[in-house]
Amino acid sequence: MIPGWTIALAWFLAAIPVGLALYYWDKSNARVRWSIFATVFLVVVAITFHIHNDRIEKEANARKPIYFGYLDPSDEQLLDFHTPASQVSLLLGKNLQVLTMSTSQKILQARGKSFLTIGSENGKIWISATITDSQNRIIVRIIKNEFQAFPESAFNPTQPDSHSLLVRDSTGAEVLRLRFLNPRRILIYGRFVLPDSRTVIIDDIGVHFPQGSVVGNLTLDMTAAPNAGVIDFGT
Repeated sequence: MIPGWTIALAWFLAAIPVGLALYYWDKSNARVRWSIFATVFLVVVAITFHIHNDRIEKEANARKPIYFGYLDPSDEQLLDFHTPASQVSLLLGKNLQVLTMSTSQKILQARGKSFLTIGSENGKIWISATITDSQNRIIVRIIKNEFQAFPESAFNPTQPDSHSLLVRDSTGAEVLRLRFLNPRRILIYGRFVLPDSRTVIIDDIGVHFPQGSVVGNLTLDMTAAPNAGVIDFGT
């Protein structure tokens, strides 16, 4: 970024030829033309510096996330007493449940890179996820229940309460709706854009694959082989 004193100096120097032009206005047209040229040049330089600094500042703000802190668990939809205390549940919409007891369980991935992971620590569930737009720019990132929204990509991210988060993209489309139902269960809706620009959608029906198929109305038990249970959308 160009120092502010440099811009102020350019504006100050621009005032000098203006004064000379006024002084020599009736004495020498050549000096007047030179003064006007110098003024225009210095003004253009100062404006260019301003535009450059403004662009740098906007890029810096775009890389700077807004932190929402951690979600607190509610006490809704408690797991039944038949479910082992070591298991945690992720609801992908209302009709697809994933059960795991792993401390770090990949749920969705593409090209070998996970973009939705859950786990448990000290008997409480956590979630990590990355939501991007069609240009593969990060809109929101979740790291073990800590939420970060990026102002240049996210539109009106809100926390209706301490258990929930809602994020829209710059077009107003909902890309993430998340609720921490209780210490062992999280409900998530979302719109995930894969590296090849295909879209994976999680809604009330289940998980919509890019090719049009849908997985829902079932429970995926990943407790037996937690490291092999990932839903992979290809390379």
